[in-house]
Amino acid sequence: MFKKYLSNESGFTLLEVLATLVISSILIGITYGVLTTTVTFNEKSTSHIDLRQEANIIITQLRQKHQEEESEYPLCVEDLLSSGLSFVKIDLINNTNEINSCDEVNPEEALHVNFILSNQSYRFEIDTVIEGRRTGEKIEFPEHEYTFEDFLRDENVLFYGNVFDFTGNGLVIGPEATVVMRNGFSSNSGSKTAVQAKNIYIQGEVDLKHISLGNPTEPLSTIYIDGNIKVENLNQVDVYGSLKHTGTITGGTLPHTTSYSVKQVNSIDFPEYTIPDVRDHEWYISRNYTEVIQNNTYRKILLNDTNDGYTHANYASRGNINIRSNTKGILFAPDGEVTIDNNATFIGIIIANSIDIKGKVVYAPPPPDAELPF
Repeated sequence: MFKKYLSNESGFTLLEVLATLVISSILIGITYGVLTTTVTFNEKSTSHIDLRQEANIIITQLRQKHQEEESEYPLCVEDLLSSGLSFVKIDLINNTNEINSCDEVNPEEALHVNFILSNQSYRFEIDTVIEGRRTGEKIEFPEHEYTFEDFLRDENVLFYGNVFDFTGNGLVIGPEATVVMRNGFSSNSGSKTAVQAKNIYIQGEVDLKHISLGNPTEPLSTIYIDGNIKVENLNQVDVYGSLKHTGTITGGTLPHTTSYSVKQVNSIDFPEYTIPDVRDHEWYISRNYTEVIQNNTYRKILLNDTNDGYTHANYASRGNINIRSNTKGILFAPDGEVTIDNNATFIGIIIANSIDIKGKVVYAPPPPDAELPF
């Protein structure tokens, strides 16, 4: 009985071994097939990529050469290939002239390129046309002359005028704006006034009394005074930012406020733009300016003098402009005076011969596509 058991156990083990060998053979065969297929695919992919890269290099070199040369140049087919590659065929046609092994090529004519590359029994074909070098005279466009309008927009000019005066509780607010006073400045108001702007240009004599110049907070201001400075009331004068001046300071030392510095310089690069004249009457009429006062929220006004204010208006005046109520827009009076009354707030820009601020002025840039009235 025991021998029969051993005999059965021995037979079962042999069968198991045989089954294992069969399964292993099958797995080895499958694995080998997969590996062989993978290697073959990788070789094919690599070969195809190499051919495509070589073809792109050939076309790039041909295009660069053909479009940069200014006169006929030699082209040799054998110089186009790297080692290990060959052309199954190549056709180069310059206009109607077929290029053989080495020929002269006219860069002003189109170059038709058709070739087939081969590598390890794989092929890659290119068929394209390289345009000829463009000829003809270069068109010279006139340089843009930097204008007064460019300066106004680029420098965020709040107001640009010759004579500037405060005669009330005047307040000018334009933290990122520029203010230009071309003929001195006097702050004779009995109340504290302020000009808050990033850049303040004053040309001529300056009389400081009850005045604050510059931004009390960021951004820091730069104040340029091309002339002498007279300080009449030190306790009522504040300067914020950096002050640069060409003349002398009399009446005492200016008080040191936030980020204050003062420096005397030899010269100041002062804006030298002349205020434009009022345009011809027809120019304004063709752009819908009116000489008839109407009670609308937005108007373009053309008058000799005006004392009326609108919610939103652009004024072009041959005389004076007096803003008595809250208004937004552009005030242009190259030969007259612009006055902002005590109870009025004006938002926009002012271009005038003389500017008198009794109320409040806040900077607002004109729309980028807006045509200015000068």
